Amino acid sequence: MICGATREELGRNPDVHHIIPVRRYIESERFSREDAHFLENLVSLCSSCHRKAEFGKISPEQLRQRRDRG
Repeated sequence: MICGATREELGRNPDVHHIIPVRRYIESERFSREDAHFLENLVSLCSSCHRKAEFGKISPEQLRQRRDRG
């Protein structure tokens, strides 16, 4: 997660966030809705970081970097 919180610290499973929103896949002629759900497009976030990502406070690049560091 971006903030480094663990599942134990959250007291629940983290949220799943689509780095590229599902609606962009739906609007695309090259991709299907199902393509949005590949692991490369997903990242685990605490609810606070998830809200920040939804409102553009965390960039897709930051999300990919964090996901790749695992």
